[in-house]
Amino acid sequence: MHDQIVMTESMADTIGKPFWHIHHDTLFEIAAYSIKTRIGWILGNKPDHEIETRLRLLRPIQGEFPKDVLCAYGAAQDARRSSEAAMQATHKPCTEYHYELATLSNEAESYEEKERVYTGSQKNRTALGEAYDLSITKMHAAADTARDVKQAYEEVILIHAAEIEALHDLECPDCPWNGSTIFPNGADTCTTKS
Repeated sequence: MHDQIVMTESMADTIGKPFWHIHHDTLFEIAAYSIKTRIGWILGNKPDHEIETRLRLLRPIQGEFPKDVLCAYGAAQDARRSSEAAMQATHKPCTEYHYELATLSNEAESYEEKERVYTGSQKNRTALGEAYDLSITKMHAAADTARDVKQAYEEVILIHAAEIEALHDLECPDCPWNGSTIFPNGADTCTTKS
């Protein structure tokens, strides 16, 4: 039954486009990856009793969608990516700093030798520590920005909630969405809103 799903040309280029129910617990999302990939995931990983409902409700938004919601979503995604990049950027200075500390005592046998190695590498440790501290500061700043931008996005969604829900009702008249999930009874047997 599920092997007869045909991707239309309009669904092939879906990244950045709004869709209803990419995930069961989200009314709409902007596709961050190809919907073809999502369909493959559903077919290969979701319980059989959920597949029909998931695929039936996963559809592109056709009507006029609030532009400021799309803009706010884009800003939230950019801030999230910046936050993730800042987190990744902490790995190198962290590793270098801790490697320097760990190898310090292994390089010398006697106390005098350890003292010499310690004094000689102190400048390097200071520079590495400063780089590490700076990367952590940048990571926290990026995370704070991502949180604030996400909150602003959620506020824009609230402003347009009635408009979005009306569009959803028009485009998905057979949808069991209850405000939290497309599976309000824990299965795909519900065909009306609760």
